[in-house]
Amino acid sequence: MAELTSAIDSLGGAAADAASLAAAAESRAEGAEAELEAARDSMLRLRAEFENFRKRTEGEKAALAARAKAEAVEALVPLADSFDAAATLLASATSAGSDLDESSPAAKVASAYGGLQKQLLDAFRGVGVTPVAGEGSPFDPNVHEAVMRELDDSVPDGTVLQEFRRGYVMGDRLVRAAMVKVSYTEGESAAGAGAEAAVAGGGGSESE
Repeated sequence: MAELTSAIDSLGGAAADAASLAAAAESRAEGAEAELEAARDSMLRLRAEFENFRKRTEGEKAALAARAKAEAVEALVPLADSFDAAATLLASATSAGSDLDESSPAAKVASAYGGLQKQLLDAFRGVGVTPVAGEGSPFDPNVHEAVMRELDDSVPDGTVLQEFRRGYVMGDRLVRAAMVKVSYTEGESAAGAGAEAAVAGGGGSESE
């Protein structure tokens, strides 16, 4: 009985030791799992921060490129104005009866100017720059600057009758507003009233 009692006591002690070791192992496992979860959360947070940084950097890069393009176009707009003015003068000379023979120096100059103007406009289109809608289009205060109004019942109220200076847009960005003359009727619409307000604000004139 003494030996049996001693063996039972030994087994009890071993069981207690095993239970203690199991508890310690479980505690370490829980600690390791918590550390793993924390590391996973940290990795996900770092990944999200990096993705946000990448998107923000790409957005800033795109905005910088668009601004650089717009500034380059703005620097070339006066050259486009010169071509427009030359084309207008040549057209006036032709309409006045000075028909140009294709072999004449004046015709060659006109052809050269036309070719250069086309190249410039093609270059504009290549970087996403397009002219603002001009004569015959509805007045849009977002892209048109009304400097003159004229009574004209033959077209819808608020129609662009003449473009004095071409405007340009690059996507959603306005490079320069078009300077225009706008129609109005006796019972003018909101478009005509908007053009009148633009003329009044810009110090333009009105012709009747």
